[in-house]
Amino acid sequence: MPLRYAAKRLMALGRRVDLDLTVDSHVDVILEQVNVLADVCDALADRQPDKALTLLDDARTPSTPSAWPNPCGCAR
Repeated sequence: MPLRYAAKRLMALGRRVDLDLTVDSHVDVILEQVNVLADVCDALADRQPDKALTLLDDARTPSTPSAWPNPCGCAR
């Protein structure tokens, strides 16, 4: 899964990547967020910054905020 995100990041930076990596739909919350970031990179690579921002905005407003990881133990 992180390999897909790494490839998408390179593409967003203008590098050509010839890998066909599929999305794994059976993932935990962390890897679900990585999938979203990969989609953001796709939008940036396709020169669609508005779509990238929309994806990021949607990712910041989860339907169940308590389900998102809280590695620092900060108050929510």
